[in-house]
Amino acid sequence: AIGGEELERRIDVLSREIEELKKTVKGAGGGADGAVQKTRIGGYMEMHYLSTQGGDGENFDFHRYVVYLGHRFNDWIQFHSELEFEHSFINDRNGEFELEQAYMDFKPKDEFGIRAGVIVVPMGVINQFHEPPTFHGVERPDVDGRIIPSTWFAAGAGFYGRLTANLQYQIYGINSL
Repeated sequence: AIGGEELERRIDVLSREIEELKKTVKGAGGGADGAVQKTRIGGYMEMHYLSTQGGDGENFDFHRYVVYLGHRFNDWIQFHSELEFEHSFINDRNGEFELEQAYMDFKPKDEFGIRAGVIVVPMGVINQFHEPPTFHGVERPDVDGRIIPSTWFAAGAGFYGRLTANLQYQIYGINSL
């Protein structure tokens, strides 16, 4: 067990290290006001291969390719976007290209933020978190593909935040049902 004095010493050491890290980060990429500015690029993709006996035979589909672009303007203003390409025209030449998300977040506090733009509607777990590790299997679950839309996005604006450590909220007005 750690005694009171040793615990205090460790907290002091960690506090100094955190302050030094903050100075290093601000010096490495901060704006005029010292806020960290950061552009992020990312994405994910899914490829499916299906081979059936007595059916359609072999089927290869570059199911989706999603490119993410985001920018943190300061500690409370951020931009997020996703462009999605679907089906890559390999199988039946019926592919899609869409702007899945493009919105601004204005979040002065953890308890309250404003979001506006093209947003993913907070309806169901798979709709909000629809990347492959969220569901088990190759395809998204039937419930989330046929009953609850996946991926449902719409233009709109609203409020979001955290009331307690375990209770969050999202309230939006959108242009479609």
